[in-house]
Amino acid sequence: AYPRYEPAGVVAAIAPWNFPLSLETWKVAPALAWGNTVVLKPSEKTPGVGQVLAELMHETGIPAGVFNVAQGGPETARRLTVHEEIDGILFTGSWPVGRRILEANLDRPGRIVALEMGGNNPAVVMPSADLKQAGVECVRAGFATTGQRCTSTRRVLLHRAIADRFERREQRRQGRV
Repeated sequence: AYPRYEPAGVVAAIAPWNFPLSLETWKVAPALAWGNTVVLKPSEKTPGVGQVLAELMHETGIPAGVFNVAQGGPETARRLTVHEEIDGILFTGSWPVGRRILEANLDRPGRIVALEMGGNNPAVVMPSADLKQAGVECVRAGFATTGQRCTSTRRVLLHRAIADRFERREQRRQGRV
């Protein structure tokens, strides 16, 4: 057996508003490298980033029609995800939207559908942890970039042996005890 890499065809890349350049290029670069054409739909909240990316692509010599940008809101994204000539969908965003994309494509088994939907990341604090540092890291992981990323900590799981001490430490730190 050996791997074989073949282009899918036309790939729709639907990106969110947070970290727009990173999340757009993480979709676009591999799709282009594999020989696909791409239609990028940047978030309507950060449309300029997608536009600048398109300008840079064309300045580098990407042939016309290989990299395209479709500006718009949710209706533009919906239309891309059900368009008959789209061979692949790369999406980063919320669970409800990703689920709708998946449901709209269930009867298209040959279409690539890659969904990166909102994470639900736990922090696990064990008895061997430095509780002060664990508290700092739980807060940092939950609220870095104001919690607006899929890798933010959404919940804290505490081993029962340290749960009361951890909670009391945090209450004292917050001035609630």
